[in-house]
Amino acid sequence: MLAALVLFGVSVIAILEVRSEALRAVHVECRDNLSRLGLLASGVVDRRLHEGISKAEDESTEAYGRAIAPLRGMLAASPSIKYLYTARRTEAGELQFVLDPTPNGDENGDGENDHVAPGTPWTEPPAQALAALADGAPVVSDKPYSDKWGTFMSAFVPLKDDQGRTYGLLGVDITADSYQARVERIAFAALLGLLPSALVSLVVGVATYHVRARQIASADALEESESRFRLMADAAPVMIWVSDESHRFTYFNRGWLEFRGKGPEEESSAGFGQGVHPDDFERYMQTFMNACETGKAFEMEYRLRRHDGQYRWVLERAVSRTDEHGRRLGLIGGCVDMHEDRLVREQLASARLRAESADRAKSEFLANMSHEIRSPLTAILGYAEVLDESEIAGDAKRRRETIDTIRRNGEHLLQVVNDLLDLAKIEAGRMTVESIAASPSQVIRDVVSILHVKAWEKCISLNIELDTDLPEAITTDPTRLRQILLNLLSNAIKFTKQGSVTIGAMPLPDSFMKFTVTDTGIGMTPEQIERLFQPFTQADASTSRRFGGTGLGLCISRNLAQALGGDIYVSSVPDRGTVFTLIVKAVHADPSRCITASDAEAAAGSNLTGARVLLADDSLDNRRLLSFILTRQGAEVETAEDGADAVAKARAGVYDLVLMDMQMPGTNGYEATARLRAAGYDRPIIALTANAFATEREKCLASGCDDYASKPIDKQRLISLCALWRSRTSDRRNAA
Repeated sequence: MLAALVLFGVSVIAILEVRSEALRAVHVECRDNLSRLGLLASGVVDRRLHEGISKAEDESTEAYGRAIAPLRGMLAASPSIKYLYTARRTEAGELQFVLDPTPNGDENGDGENDHVAPGTPWTEPPAQALAALADGAPVVSDKPYSDKWGTFMSAFVPLKDDQGRTYGLLGVDITADSYQARVERIAFAALLGLLPSALVSLVVGVATYHVRARQIASADALEESESRFRLMADAAPVMIWVSDESHRFTYFNRGWLEFRGKGPEEESSAGFGQGVHPDDFERYMQTFMNACETGKAFEMEYRLRRHDGQYRWVLERAVSRTDEHGRRLGLIGGCVDMHEDRLVREQLASARLRAESADRAKSEFLANMSHEIRSPLTAILGYAEVLDESEIAGDAKRRRETIDTIRRNGEHLLQVVNDLLDLAKIEAGRMTVESIAASPSQVIRDVVSILHVKAWEKCISLNIELDTDLPEAITTDPTRLRQILLNLLSNAIKFTKQGSVTIGAMPLPDSFMKFTVTDTGIGMTPEQIERLFQPFTQADASTSRRFGGTGLGLCISRNLAQALGGDIYVSSVPDRGTVFTLIVKAVHADPSRCITASDAEAAAGSNLTGARVLLADDSLDNRRLLSFILTRQGAEVETAEDGADAVAKARAGVYDLVLMDMQMPGTNGYEATARLRAAGYDRPIIALTANAFATEREKCLASGCDDYASKPIDKQRLISLCALWRSRTSDRRNAA
C-alpha cells in the first residue's frame, strides 16, 4: 500500500511538472508573439510625422492621417490586437499619448471613449512601459494585468531614431481571454491525468501526456504566431522583410513581392540586394551589416528596382529581433515608396540653389549699378558746382570741358536706364522689333562713326570688312541691329589694350546675314563664356571693378538677336582675343525704301521761326529748358502747368502745335488730349513722356496725339519733330 501511494505520489508530481512545463510554453509563446507584434508595429511608425503631432487638433491634419494609416491597417488585420498606440515623454517628464488607431466609441461600456486623442496624459502607465523607456529595450508582460480598460497582456517597444536614441514608446495590448482559455485547457488535461487506472498505466500516461502536451502546445503556438504575423504583414501598407541571425532574408510580405514582381522563393534565394541601385548598394550593405552586428535600428533612403525595371526611392526602417534572453535573432524591416516625395525635395533644393545664385547675382548687380550710377552723378553734381564758380566764367576752354563732362556722364546714366528698361521689357515679354528696309553697310558705318573716337584714344586700329556680295538693303529692325553692334563693338574696344578691332558682315544662305566683331583683347576662358549672357553678370566679378559696366549689355543683345530671328555666338582664347558672331534674319529689300532717321530729320528741316508752340509740363525745370531750346530756334513758346490749363489755353489761343507731357498731376496728358480732340481741336499734339516702352507710344497715339518723344529729350530730334509737324500744319492750311 505504501508503495502504491509512493508511486501515485510520483505520478502526481510528474503530471504537475508536465502542467508547469506546458504553462511555461504557452507563456513563452505569448511573450514571443507580443514581442514580434511590437517590433513590427514600431517599424511602421514615421519618426518625422510622429514628432510633429502633439495636440488633439492635429488629428485633422494630413500628417496625422499619414502617420496613423499603417497602425490602422495592423489593427484591422489582426483581431487579437485590442489596442495599439504610441506615446512620448514631455519636457516636464510626463507621458502623453500621440497615435491611437482605435475608432471613437465605448465598446467596453466603461462610459469613456475608447479612442485617445493626441496630447492626452497617460496618468497611470504600467511599470513595464516605464521600464521599456528607461532601459531602451522591449518589455513584455510577465502575466495578465488589469486596468480601467480591461485585462490584457502587453508589449512595450521603445521608438528609436537612426542614431539609436529613444523618441517615444509603442504599446500593443491583446486581451487575456485566449491566454486564460489555454491555461484552463492545460489544467483540465492535468486533472484527467490524475485519474489512474493502474500504476503502470499512470506512469505510461504521464510520459505520453508529457510529450504530447509539449508537442501540441509548441505546434499550436508556432502555427498561431506565424499565421497572425503573416496575415498582419500582408495587410500592412508597407513592404516588410525579415532576416535571420545568419543575415539571410527568410520572409517578404505580399506588398514587397508585388513591388519586386518576384516569388518568395526567388527573392529569398537571390536576396533583394541585387535590386538595389548600384550607386546605393555599398552604402546599403554597410548599413545593413552594421545593424546585424550591433543590433542598432537604422533608417535610410535608397533606390530599389521595381518590377517594371524602374528604380524607385524607398524609405526603409529596420530594428533588431531578440528572444526572451536578449539573443539577437536577426532584423525586421519595413519600406515605403517615397519616390515622388524625394523628387519634390530635390526639385525644391535645386530651386533654392538657383534662387540663392540669382540673389547673389542681383546683389552683385546692385553693387555694380550703384557704382555705375553714383560715379557719373558725382561728376555731374561736382562739375555743375564748378560752372557756378566765378573764376570759370571767363575761361571758355575750361567751361567747355566742364560742359562736355556733364554731358558725357549724363549720357552714361541714360544708357544705364535704357539697359534697365530693355531688360524689364525682355523679362515681361514686351520686347518688340520692327521690320523695315535698312542698309547693313550704313548701320555698320554709323556704329563705327560713334565709337571711332574711343578706339583712337586707346591707339587701337578700328577696321571694317564688308563682303563684296553684301546686299544694299535688308528687311530688319535697324535700331535694334545698331544697338547690338554698338554693344559688341564697344565691348571689344573696352577689353582690348592694344592691337585692333574689326567689324565685318557677309550674307548667308536662306536669307540670313552674319556680322562679326573680332578683337585682339584679353580673351575669355570657357567658364567665363558660359556665364557671359546671363543677366547681371560679366566674365567674372573683377571685370566689373576693372572695366565697369552693368553686365546687362550682352544679355539684352542676345535677346534682341533672337527677336531678329538669329542669335549671338562667341569663341575666345585667353590673352589672344575674342570673336563675337551675330546671325540675324535678313531678307533682301528695295534700297530705295531705306530712309534713315537722319534723312527724315533733314527733310523736315529745323526752321521754327515764327512758330507758336504751347508747352504743357508740370516740371518748372522742363518748361524752362524746352522753352529755351525752342526759343533759340525762333519759336514763340507759351507754357501750361497742368492738363486743365493746357486745354483752356489751346482752345483760347492759336498755336502751330502742342507739346503735351503725359504724366501730369490732376488732369494728365491723356485726358487733356482726349478733351481737345473731343472738342474738335485739330492742331498737332506731340506727347512727351519718360515711359520708353513701345506700348506707351501706342497709348499716346490712341489718346489723340500725333507723335511721340521720350525723355530725356534729344534737342535736335525735338527741333526736327516740331519743324516736321509745323510744316504739315502749314501744308494743310495752304491746301485749305
